[in-house]
Amino acid sequence: MDYGVAAHAPVSIFDPKYPGQSVDYTLDLTDVVDPVVDLLASVSVMCAPSGSGEMQISDLQVAADALTVTFSGGQPGRIYTILYAASAFNGRVFDCVARMTVDKVRVTDVAQTVPTEDFGTPLIWVAP
Repeated sequence: MDYGVAAHAPVSIFDPKYPGQSVDYTLDLTDVVDPVVDLLASVSVMCAPSGSGEMQISDLQVAADALTVTFSGGQPGRIYTILYAASAFNGRVFDCVARMTVDKVRVTDVAQTVPTEDFGTPLIWVAP
């Protein structure tokens, strides 16, 4: 029996941010997670590309129906892929792939070469 919820095609669900900004974005889970039945056991969030100078995930807060993530840094003009993976105690797994753009501050801004196209180290939350 498959308890997983299939990942959707990457979508831009967050407003763009600027390279120097640190911003919180919330992913609403009310359409896919029943907070009574699907009690979250763990959540991980990671982004790509990764490495020095790339966008970082600095905080992850989990509520019964939402994930709030703090993103900071990033290269101007770069589009980042963010992977969310949440596991419930009942065995269900919820995945979401999203994209976020880091806007240029000036027209002449140029992103540095990508250190690695891979996802960076995930930020993980585990239920107490």
